[in-house]
Amino acid sequence: MKKNIIPIVLLLLLSACGTNSTAIAEENQALKQTISNLESSNEALQTELTNVKEKVSALEEENNTLKQTIEATNNSQASDESTSNAEVSQTLLHENDQFIIWFYGVTEKGIKFEVQNLTDDILTFQCDAVSINGISYTDFTMSDDVAPQSKGFIVAKMDTSEIENEISSVGLYLRTYTSHDYHTKKEVNITPIDIANQNHRLSRWFVLAL
Repeated sequence: MKKNIIPIVLLLLLSACGTNSTAIAEENQALKQTISNLESSNEALQTELTNVKEKVSALEEENNTLKQTIEATNNSQASDESTSNAEVSQTLLHENDQFIIWFYGVTEKGIKFEVQNLTDDILTFQCDAVSINGISYTDFTMSDDVAPQSKGFIVAKMDTSEIENEISSVGLYLRTYTSHDYHTKKEVNITPIDIANQNHRLSRWFVLAL
């Protein structure tokens, strides 16, 4: 009887070993597949990372180019404004015991004048009409203050897109008020002055900051 049992036990053991071997082989294959998938995912991530780095590098280069362009533009505008200011400082329109006024230029926001206040009071400047190249303009606003004993700007704020590029003559009709007596105004009629005869002919230029 014992002799018959031993072969049966051996057979069962061999059968169990075969089953375990198959399970191990399947598990090993599954692990290999998982590793392969992870390696593929890693390659895809590396490729995506490389693409992102290239895009970042391109954006940084574009940003640097833009900065250089802006800097060059600012430098050019500063140079143009400096040259224009030097010319305009010679364009005297009027002077009296209260103030001196120069034509500054036609800007994007209006017709601009530089004023030197000669008094010890704040001067307020208002304007009814401005003449440019013999054409009268009245559709604008102006009410600007200039501090005592100092220079400042006054602007006839208007759309200047229709004004000619070449400025040959300038005139205006001003009202001034002092800070201590706003009810008393002083009117100044500045007849058009021929700028073309002042050793240069001013071109219209645009100043971004008023």
